[in-house]
Amino acid sequence: MSAATALGIGKHDNGRRVTYQDFADTIAETAADPGTELREMFGRIALTVLINNVDDHWRNHGFLHTDAGWQLSPLFDVNPSPRRGAIDSRSISNEDDPRSRDIRNLSAISDDYGLTPEEGAHIIQSVAAEVAKWPQVAVELGVSEDQIELMAPAFDEEQAHHATDIGISAPINIDLAGNAGEKSATGQVRGHMRSGKPVRGHTRRRPRTQ
Repeated sequence: MSAATALGIGKHDNGRRVTYQDFADTIAETAADPGTELREMFGRIALTVLINNVDDHWRNHGFLHTDAGWQLSPLFDVNPSPRRGAIDSRSISNEDDPRSRDIRNLSAISDDYGLTPEEGAHIIQSVAAEVAKWPQVAVELGVSEDQIELMAPAFDEEQAHHATDIGISAPINIDLAGNAGEKSATGQVRGHMRSGKPVRGHTRRRPRTQ
C-alpha cells in the first residue's frame, strides 16, 4: 500500500498540502508497531533532506502487510539531486518550504514521531554523520572526480551544519533502530485536528533510555 493510499490522496492530488507531520499520524494509526516505524521514518526524512532527494512524493513511500500487520516497506527510489528550486518534494511541516527544506524543522516535530528532542537530535546527527562519508564512498566505488564534483551540490553543507548544531541536552545511547539501551513505554495521544481533518486518539510507543 502506498503512502498516498494510506493518506487517502487521489491520483490527481499531488499531495502538496500533506506534510511529513501529517504522515506521522497515518503511521501511528496504520502500523502494527508505531514506535518502531515512526523512529524509522524520522531517520528517512533526515536522509532525504540531507541528500536533497527531490523525487519525494507519496507514492515513493509505502507499507507492506506482514503476519504482524502493516509496516513500512524497505526504502526505495531515493536519489541525491544537485537540482534545486521548483521540485517535487514534501514539506516537513507547515512551517517548511518544500523548495528549500530545513532539517531544523524536522527536529522541531520530534514529538510527533514519538521522540524526545534529544532522541530526535541524536538520530539526525547519526544520519548526518553517515551522509558526510559520501565522497569517500564514491571514491571507493570508482566514481570519477568530475562526477563527484557534479553531485556535490546535492549534499547541502548548510543543512549538514544545521544537523550538527542541533543541541543535545542529555547524551543518550541509541542506534537508528532504537535497539541499544532502551525500554519500551507507551504514550496516549489524544484525538486532534490536523490540516482540517480529525485524527483519532491512539497510543504511541515511546522509547526511553535506561
